[in-house]
Amino acid sequence: MVSALTTYIINPLLGILIGQINLSEMKFVVFGASFQIGDFVNALINFLIIMFVVFTIVKLMNKMRRDGSKSKFDESVEELDPQLEYLQQIRDLLRYQQLRDQEKDRRR
Repeated sequence: MVSALTTYIINPLLGILIGQINLSEMKFVVFGASFQIGDFVNALINFLIIMFVVFTIVKLMNKMRRDGSKSKFDESVEELDPQLEYLQQIRDLLRYQQLRDQEKDRRR
């Protein structure tokens, strides 16, 4: 769609301003070397259009998020209360010791 917009709408308008209708045939010559820059101009216009659309979408999404909502990517590890963290470590240690003791009993 961006290519069609560039090819059928923007390029003819630029062609009118430049004086050359078909930009893909635009070239310049330096010391006998011919540089075809028309396709590059088309690619540059396509890039600028896509860049503008992506920028606008990101800007709108950031504006919508200013209401205080959180993205799932914003959920960082929340700081736990140190006491709760220690209790969880003790619980995990007790589970590990219990499993280890069960393994020893099975071997006997």
